[in-house]
Amino acid sequence: MVTVTGKHGTLTLSPSLPLLSFAVAGETWTWQGWPALRMENGDEISLANAKLAFHEKITGVGHGAMFTFHEIPAKDGSVCPFAVHMHLWLENASGDLLVETAVLGEVPAETGDKPHKIAQITLPAFDFGAKAGEGYTVLSRMQGLLLPAQYAAEFKRRDQRMLERDGYMPIYGQKRAGSGYVLIYESPFDAGYHIDHSAGGDTLVSPLFVTSLGQIRYKRVLRYGFRKGLCYNGMAKVYRQYLQTRGELVTLREKIAKNPNIAKLIGTPIVHTGIAQKVHEKSRYYKPDDPHFNDHFVPFSLRAQQLTELKKKGVERVYLHLDGWGRHGYDNLHPSPFPPHERAGGADGMRSLAKTCRSLGYVFGIHDQYRDYYYDAPDFDMDNAIRNGDGSHPYCDIWFGGPHTYLCPSLAPYYVRRNYEEFERLEIPVEGAYLDVFSVVYPDECFHPMHKISREECAAAWNRCFEILNEKGIIPSSEEAVVVYLKSLALCHHAPYYLNRLGEPASGLPGVALPLWNLVCHDCLVIPWEGASSAKGR
Repeated sequence: MVTVTGKHGTLTLSPSLPLLSFAVAGETWTWQGWPALRMENGDEISLANAKLAFHEKITGVGHGAMFTFHEIPAKDGSVCPFAVHMHLWLENASGDLLVETAVLGEVPAETGDKPHKIAQITLPAFDFGAKAGEGYTVLSRMQGLLLPAQYAAEFKRRDQRMLERDGYMPIYGQKRAGSGYVLIYESPFDAGYHIDHSAGGDTLVSPLFVTSLGQIRYKRVLRYGFRKGLCYNGMAKVYRQYLQTRGELVTLREKIAKNPNIAKLIGTPIVHTGIAQKVHEKSRYYKPDDPHFNDHFVPFSLRAQQLTELKKKGVERVYLHLDGWGRHGYDNLHPSPFPPHERAGGADGMRSLAKTCRSLGYVFGIHDQYRDYYYDAPDFDMDNAIRNGDGSHPYCDIWFGGPHTYLCPSLAPYYVRRNYEEFERLEIPVEGAYLDVFSVVYPDECFHPMHKISREECAAAWNRCFEILNEKGIIPSSEEAVVVYLKSLALCHHAPYYLNRLGEPASGLPGVALPLWNLVCHDCLVIPWEGASSAKGR
């Protein structure tokens, strides 16, 4: 057994249950059970059945212990060829608990039997046990969610993912009467959690890690900040400070210094409108009995006239978000939608609308897309698409443009630079650009040998797309408020609570709405507000 006392409490580590406990403010938080593996064939393996080597480990920066799980039995009776190493230690400087997990001897992603290939590692949940009215669980589900202790409704979710709607910020936390903790995923790109709350019962939250390009590949790190009297405001402060110390919290003031046009967003309403809509016959939106829905447009000149009338009515500032400006209109032909819609006025009409906006003191912004990769795009090449681990390609036919796959993220910056140079060639002064879905979908990965890319590298590529816009003085925007794009984005479409239109019960939001994201990042991003009243959709 190893016991370490730090700034905020005492850590105890043991080779038998409980493996980990942390005492703070007269309360003890204890791991419930053992780490577990989910194999690629679906088998669940508890590391309780493995052999365990345990020894104390002291470094210049902390004190803890090393756990090595080896000779791990697979469900088919064989022994897994890898070992799981876990270094649990208390950092001297911060007093935080760090949990580091790595795998050695892992079966290569392209070979081996599925019973020996890891799909997911789940770490134990801390016991909670708070009484009603004396504690709660905080999740970064979109804007934020607070689940009171012994909450009356059941709330169970498995395989929730960080860095999309289930986790705008890669954190969660729990509070008891006298203490609490906030968990920060230091390696968030292939991470998630399970939450298990029975009606009126306890709340257990377990962190998990999934593979990257078919393997665990790299060390995964969790940081637990235990504090006396920690509430959700304290959790937000801890995480904000964490982002600041790593240079990842970039405020609007800093963004404006880099791209002065971003200042035009302050106090400016967003006017969202479009030009053209053409629905592919294989799109799920296609209506065979409604030809007008499937193909219609309005002239660029009409939008210019409408904006001029808006100015006359006293609206001094506007950010125009223009959908459907391309050859076939909204959600079509990307990432190559040129030329501008010809029946609506073509490049001349779009240029005139942009210049009208400028003359009125309005900002001309457009909708754009560099993930959906349409089969009928003029330069479509399946070799540029994302390739799955089994050699297949993603497929989607939901949106107006019909059948498509996804563009490899490594190539997206090249297309962004090409397209905005085309706007310059056409002398269309674009001042804002909305790169759809980047800041809401789970980052992609691609197995193509010529452009293989991990989820972390995907996020970096998408950030690079936003930075290309910043370099050109164009205001960058995207869909929602996932924190890994915070350094580059200036505007997002919305960052609401987890509304029932996104799959929650018809009665509305489970738990209590919590503005956790705004507590951390309130001065970093312009968000047109969308509250619970819009639960039925746009």
